[in-house]
Amino acid sequence: MELKEYKTILMETITNEYPLYFQKTLLKKFQDKGLIFRDGRKTNVDNLLDVTCYSKERDQLKLAIESMDNCIKECEEFEYEKGYRYCAIFKFRQYNENIVNKLVNEKQIFKYNENNIFDDNLYEYPAFPTYKENGDYAFLKFGFMLNNKEETNSFMKYPVLVVINKKLKIIEIRLDTVSFKYKNKENFYEDKIGRVKSWIRRYLDLSIEDIDFQAVTKYMRSNKADEVTITALKMVRDGMVASLDACSNEEMTIPILGELKELILKCNTMFVVNDDTIKIKELLNNFIKKIEETSDLPSVKIFWHIKRIKLLVMHSYKEKSYSLFKYSDELEDKERMNYVTNYLVECEEELRKQFQIEQ
Repeated sequence: MELKEYKTILMETITNEYPLYFQKTLLKKFQDKGLIFRDGRKTNVDNLLDVTCYSKERDQLKLAIESMDNCIKECEEFEYEKGYRYCAIFKFRQYNENIVNKLVNEKQIFKYNENNIFDDNLYEYPAFPTYKENGDYAFLKFGFMLNNKEETNSFMKYPVLVVINKKLKIIEIRLDTVSFKYKNKENFYEDKIGRVKSWIRRYLDLSIEDIDFQAVTKYMRSNKADEVTITALKMVRDGMVASLDACSNEEMTIPILGELKELILKCNTMFVVNDDTIKIKELLNNFIKKIEETSDLPSVKIFWHIKRIKLLVMHSYKEKSYSLFKYSDELEDKERMNYVTNYLVECEEELRKQFQIEQ
């Protein structure tokens, strides 16, 4: 793709599709790198590109990207650093760097080069990703070019970032929300994840395995209550589905069970009259516990108390075998996502060890 076309698509994406807080982050990044001047209270002694003629962030960004090619590279770098709305997490068995080097030599993969004006390629399908390494992490960034259904000759850049944790042998596929006008099919996110997984299996020869995050969620509920709050959005038992009100339901309970719990608590004095009433109370509590423990949780919300992170988890997403994670609130940077992934993987490891001991 020619620089002019790429710059136009990138500029349209950032100015029209990025949330304001990301636009502000990018402008600060440009300013910190000494690319632009945007503080009207000071004097532009270094004769930098002055964007203060515009008051809106999107207009300042448009001027900067149009005027300075160096800003393009900063935008590409930002796509490695930013948070994403969605992700899917998997295991893999063996990562072979020789295969990566071979693909680089064959120009199936392009290594990130900070000296290039731009590195990313844009296609309608996953192809020719940009590769970057940082310690135990390897990154593959796929650039999808999405067509605007409402306007002719209007496109956006849609990055899908693959994060490979070589130490933990975990692979994440991170992707962002997209407006309806750019969705070419109803199962947009499922399609992108599936296509990228297929590319990884074919070209990197990675054996990708699903993680049972529904079991991990139940483990967290029982063992991490001091660190996280888990709210069920749905429960399934014996083929019956119960949808829950996440706003009022602070525990993972089917509504009628919650009412039964409250009734037992409210009438506690009646249940301690004699041995028979105490036994009835015990039977009721065991009944509630059994239903909760034997119910599947196809959809839950997790809230980390200290980090203030909110996460929606959709198990068996679109009847697939993996879980899809959706972050709430402002996305901030990748550190929140890294924290959540490491936390979940650590819980999965603890659960696996617990299971081995019990066996």
